[in-house]
Amino acid sequence: MMYLNTRSVLQDVVRWLESGDEKARNAWKHKTLDISDCISELDQMQRRKRPDKTGSIDVLVSEYNSDACKYETAIPILKTMLTHMTIRDRVAALKSGKAALDVLPL
Repeated sequence: MMYLNTRSVLQDVVRWLESGDEKARNAWKHKTLDISDCISELDQMQRRKRPDKTGSIDVLVSEYNSDACKYETAIPILKTMLTHMTIRDRVAALKSGKAALDVLPL
């Protein structure tokens, strides 16, 4: 997933939570997995590595990411959302989802 796709997936889950749609039998499971994937992607993006100045792939250095602080702030919020989704607490999950979207860059 790339960042824009990650944000889009989160927005889709928030819209689903707002809708109250329970028609799909495995919707909670799938949406919970989507949030788990978002957390993993943001975690990878905040810790992105690149080869050093010599181009050596043996020595990886942290790549500057101006949004890393925002990802770092959003990840615990998304983990809280994930917990609420696991127990199917729609109201709390929605609150966390909206808070994460407020923190993440557009």
